[in-house]
This record gives sequence, structure tokens and C-alpha cells, in this order.
Amino acid sequence: MRPKPSRQRVVLHAGTVGGAGTAVALRLALAGLHDSASADEQLSVVAVVPRGWPDPPPAGITFLRRSKIVTLAGELVGHPRADVVIGFADRLPLRRTERAILVIQNPHVSSLSRNADFGWRSRAKFSVLRMWARFSARRATEIVCSTPDSAQSVTDGLAANPSIVRVVPIPADIGSLTAGPTANTIGRIVSIGDRYRYKRVDVAIDAVAAFARRVGRPVEFRHVGASRDPIADQLIDEAIARAAGSGVTVRLLGSLPHSEALAELAAADVALFTSMTETQGIPVAEALALGVPVVARDIAPFRFVGVDVAALVPSGSAQDGAGMADDDAAAFAEGLVGIVSPEVRQDMSARGRRLAVDGRAWDLLGQPQ
Repeated sequence: MRPKPSRQRVVLHAGTVGGAGTAVALRLALAGLHDSASADEQLSVVAVVPRGWPDPPPAGITFLRRSKIVTLAGELVGHPRADVVIGFADRLPLRRTERAILVIQNPHVSSLSRNADFGWRSRAKFSVLRMWARFSARRATEIVCSTPDSAQSVTDGLAANPSIVRVVPIPADIGSLTAGPTANTIGRIVSIGDRYRYKRVDVAIDAVAAFARRVGRPVEFRHVGASRDPIADQLIDEAIARAAGSGVTVRLLGSLPHSEALAELAAADVALFTSMTETQGIPVAEALALGVPVVARDIAPFRFVGVDVAALVPSGSAQDGAGMADDDAAAFAEGLVGIVSPEVRQDMSARGRRLAVDGRAWDLLGQPQ
């Protein structure tokens, strides 16, 4: 008589997740773990999630909702015990396990050169987390990144072994939602992302104002994202003041539930993304899947996600004191003018829907390379 196979315990450490994009990634990762647990009755999954995480645990997964301090302590010592540990936020426990999967969510940790647009407190925090991330990269048996750019940051910034790094794109989970028919004119432009300086929401507002002056029509700019940086908010307020009289109405909607953020995207004529750096580009993938034309900065994650469908705008090269490119609103306005034709946007919409990687799960337990 064969012995009964032992149960394998998987622990996902994600209790410090805070950003909206990372929360979307976590939901998709949990869906993937649910699928794995459903397919393998010997798999036991425990997920450490933030104390205020609003979702109920998927079937087959146990949630531990903990404070950040308790979460970090648990991550450090490797509690709860696991046969397979998944470090969802660039960190793995000190305790070794047979299979340790490091999930890279934050290139600001991998590469200190990307931290120039943060305050000194954030830079100090990133320095400490980078030391932990470097240690974790040496202990990992697999490293999962969502874009090749993140993978490059890991191999360069954390001196990780490239042979254990795999790129697993995050799918766009839009449900049955889809954008409406292509409008004759561009009247509503939407941007999504928490308000940090590197997101350059101020540049987006300036660009929309310049576009409105070019076409001579009113345009509404709607931004979804929480306030995270007082200096970014100040830059946005200044951009709103500059836009006065240009025919632009600016709506700062703040943080919204994911379903409402998707509805904002679906109702847009164009989605505009001006970030100087990104990890995953999830809103770009979602806009494409919905069939919304995208104008985005020409950075590596957006090139990867947008392929040849998004209209990419070259990034400014000059640097100011904050370490970010000078105001390049004129280039983004030109990008918007370039897709003003309904036929062009209709073609972008159709190609985006065909391009999109649709799904409801992000498979972190897939086979390593």
C-alpha cells in the first residue's frame, strides 16, 4: 500500500501591500493560487494580507490579516512555516525553504537610481529594503517579474542569477466590461495612478490643456488615484491653474475601487499615461483590453505592455533638480493630436482588444525555467 502523499504548504507574504496597482496584482495572484489549490488537493495555501484587505478568501486559501509590523516580523523569521514561500513584495524570510519564489513588485527597491524623485525618508526606506531584497535574491530559487524591464532591474540592481528569473505578464482582468463606440471627437481623457511625482500628472494636465487649445474644443481630464506626495499635489494644483481658460475641466477623483476605476477607463475616449517609471503597467493593459486608445510615455514597461498598439511619446531627456525630465507636455499634446481621427482610434481599439492578455489569474506557481 502506497503511503499517502504529504500535504504541501504554500505561504504568500503580501501583508504590506498598499499601492492600487499592487493590490490588483495581489488579487490576480490569489486567483492563481486558488486555481492551483483547486487542481491539487494536496496543496494548502496561506496568504498573509493587509489587515484591512476587503476581499473574502478564495476557496482553498486561508487569510491571515495582520498589521504591517507583525507582517514584517513574520516575513523576517519565516512565520508561518511553509514548504513553498512566496515573497510578494521583494522580500523573502531569513529561514530557507526548498522552494522560495521572490516576486518583484517595486523597481525602486531594485535600482536606487530610480529613487531620485522621492523624499529622503523614502530613499532611506528603499535603501534598507534594497539590502533585504539583495539578500532575498540570493536565497530565491525562482524570481518572478511581470515585465522584462523589471527582470533587468533585478539582474542589474540585485545581482540576481538571470537563470532563475522568469517574466510572467499580469493579465488584464476586466470581466465583461468593454468600452463604448469610438466617439467622433476626443472629449474625455482619463489617467490612472496614485499621485506621486514620478507619475507626472501635472504634465498630463498641461498636455490636455495644450491639446484643447490645438483642437479648439472643451476637454475633460479625469484622474483616478490617491494623493501620496504633497509636492506632487502642489505640481498638480499649479498645472490646474495654468489650464484655466484653455477649455479643460480637471476632475481629481481620488482612490476608487478597482471596478469603478475600470468603469472610468471604459468611459474614456483616450487613456493617458505620463509616468517616468513603472513596474507593471496594469492600467495600460486594462485600457487596451477594454478597447480604449492609449497614449503613453515611451518607457520599457509601456512598450512591453502596449506592443505596437499604444501611441508612445518619447521621454524628455533634460533633468531638473528633482531628478525628473523637464516638462514635456507639448510632446504628449502632439501624441493626442496624432490620434484625433476617429478611424485611427477605432483601429487602435480593435487591435488593443486583440492584443490583450485576458484572464483572472496570475500564475506564480508555474514551472520555473
